[in-house]
Amino acid sequence: MQLAVIGINHRTAPVSLREQMAFAPAQMPDAYAQLIELNGVNESVIISTCNRVEICTSLSPFVSPIDELTDFLCDFHKTDARWFQQHFYLHEGRAAVEHVFEVASGLDSMVLGETQILSQVKDAYAVAQQHNGVGTLLHQLFQQAFRVAKRVRTETTISQGRVSVSSVAVSFAAKIIGDLGGTKVLIIGTGETGELTLVHLLEHGAKTALVANRTFERAEELARKHGAEAITFDQLPERLAEADIIISSTGAPHYVVRPDDVRNALARRRNRALILIDIAVPRDIDPAVEDIDNVYLYNIDELQSVVEENRAARERDLDVCRDIIRGEARQFMSTSSASIAGPVLQQLQQAAETIQADELKRLMAKLGNVSEKDRQEIQYAMHRVVNKMLHNPKAAIGRSTREAHGPTVIEVVRRLFGLSTE
Repeated sequence: MQLAVIGINHRTAPVSLREQMAFAPAQMPDAYAQLIELNGVNESVIISTCNRVEICTSLSPFVSPIDELTDFLCDFHKTDARWFQQHFYLHEGRAAVEHVFEVASGLDSMVLGETQILSQVKDAYAVAQQHNGVGTLLHQLFQQAFRVAKRVRTETTISQGRVSVSSVAVSFAAKIIGDLGGTKVLIIGTGETGELTLVHLLEHGAKTALVANRTFERAEELARKHGAEAITFDQLPERLAEADIIISSTGAPHYVVRPDDVRNALARRRNRALILIDIAVPRDIDPAVEDIDNVYLYNIDELQSVVEENRAARERDLDVCRDIIRGEARQFMSTSSASIAGPVLQQLQQAAETIQADELKRLMAKLGNVSEKDRQEIQYAMHRVVNKMLHNPKAAIGRSTREAHGPTVIEVVRRLFGLSTE
């Protein structure tokens, strides 16, 4: 089997493409059902967050991950393949392993060292398990990725300070209006990002907060926890006017804040400026809102200036983090190759010995009376021929446990010699 990761992220693709390619939770059963049917795709984990959409997969040798997975992604989301192909990335073999480790450790995030991504990767892995997407190889890969992320957090300072999109969003709001003390904020969406955003706003001095969620009970729970007021989605249009800052991070497949809602809110605010920060993918706030006077709308890609400031303070740890990841990736490739190399070597030897024994028996029956000494010479000669024939394949298998393409080499040997896949 070969490992591959294909996808797009905040560095390679605009938010307009990422939101179109994002997987909603309700789409996962159908997505995994289709992935399982793809030619040569053995295991898959879909990671879909505000900053990335990617598929980590194990494939049979000689299956092109670009052809199979690009077609799947573009067909599933009804996206022009040419648009996707302008922005996607592909990692294979050890590069794929290193990429998964970097993602889980927060090194591939918009906010360098963010810790929220680890829980998102764990959730993605759990969903893949529920839908039969995970087999032995990806189970080993993701379990080691979780351990690597823990090493990176504990052995370096990469995750210190503001290390989440929500904290950066709040910092961004503070940059725009200065002191947040006395402001009133509205949080739309009560997932982990929404709650983190609320916590950061209150820590920065926000006076009062409104919390809206499609499930009102969840909004009430979060509001009680943090001394805020819960409102329903139906109340959003009439309550927008109360907020100085609106930060939205739902998983809705459509806009939850529209231009008419904002115009009405501004009129009631007597045209006092309104700041909206949309950190959802797909976007929650209609981009047309940006054209309204006294409205300042920022999406997740526009948080980059604060992100870069945070990144500069952490980059001194990057080399240490990457050394950890490279070492762990080498270990994974060696261990995963060795786990399948041993059984293949054993099968290869047993198959050769069976053929040798059968041919010796057939030859002895044909020759008739042969002395014991001659029989042993013939047996020894056949043994030497078999061992010489197997020397290179066995050596290739042995070397493969130390190389990135090891699983492919082992699979080639298995196919050439007709060995069992069990």
